Amino acid sequence: MAQSSSQIRVSWSLPLVPNGAIVRYTVFRVERGGGGEVQVATSAAPGSVLVGGLLPFVEYFFILEACTALGCARSPASSAFTQESGESVKAENILIMNESTFCG
Repeated sequence: MAQSSSQIRVSWSLPLVPNGAIVRYTVFRVERGGGGEVQVATSAAPGSVLVGGLLPFVEYFFILEACTALGCARSPASSAFTQESGESVKAENILIMNESTFCG
């Protein structure tokens, strides 16, 4: 859930039927365009983490990994958008060009 234009809160709870005692949760942010994964938090208990340093009004994808003593399992990716920045942008000096500009 978006908390601001630069933060998203990722929350999780215990699975309904855990496959053993969970010893660690890890939250990953998945980079768009195949850029890989970035580990953003590790926790020993279910709960939530506030992920910061994000760009305004961008969709981010997250994966939760839960580990037992025997191995780890991952959730499907979930997505959330950060909020808009709220800052107004002046458009006075923007030049819009199209093909007809160059083809004369």
